[in-house]
Amino acid sequence: MSKLNALKIKSLTKVGMHSDGNGLHLKIQLSKKTNTLNKSWIFRWGAQGKNSMGLGSLTDVSLADARAKTLECKKLVANGLNPRDERDKVKVEQKAAKAHSITFEKAACCRRSNIDHLCRLNFDQGLEPALMSAGCG
Repeated sequence: MSKLNALKIKSLTKVGMHSDGNGLHLKIQLSKKTNTLNKSWIFRWGAQGKNSMGLGSLTDVSLADARAKTLECKKLVANGLNPRDERDKVKVEQKAAKAHSITFEKAACCRRSNIDHLCRLNFDQGLEPALMSAGCG
């Protein structure tokens, strides 16, 4: 049921949405800054494709990867979930995990500055205040 292939995608120049099937679309739009064509993958679902979410640009996401992402999104929709909300939840979780992590450089600075206890105390609130006070920011 797929309509697009690598050769067709490369030759497409018409601005608009080009369907591959299963809710996957290639969106082509003209960049106002560079006057070039931008191509990106969009997944649409719901009545008349009312809901949509970006899957990435053509330069970052291949046709095969876009199709795989579409299948994942379709499974979420089939289970009554909103794929965009699920993606956003993952991003928030990743951001929170990163905020509570410490680089080797910052850990070494804590150790050198003999502020291990401050780093441990401030881990839940974020390490930046302790690191900044030690000149490690």
